[in-house]
Amino acid sequence: MLVKVRSVANVGLESVPIEVEVDVAEQGFPGFTIVGLAS
Repeated sequence: MLVKVRSVANVGLESVPIEVEVDVAEQGFPGFTIVGLAS
């Protein structure tokens, strides 16, 4: 199940809007992977 959530990231004194995507799978080992773009 793929879920998208809107949030903010604090960069100095600014708040930058970001989108967080989460994929919850029912099979396999429990764990997580963080993937992102360098700013």
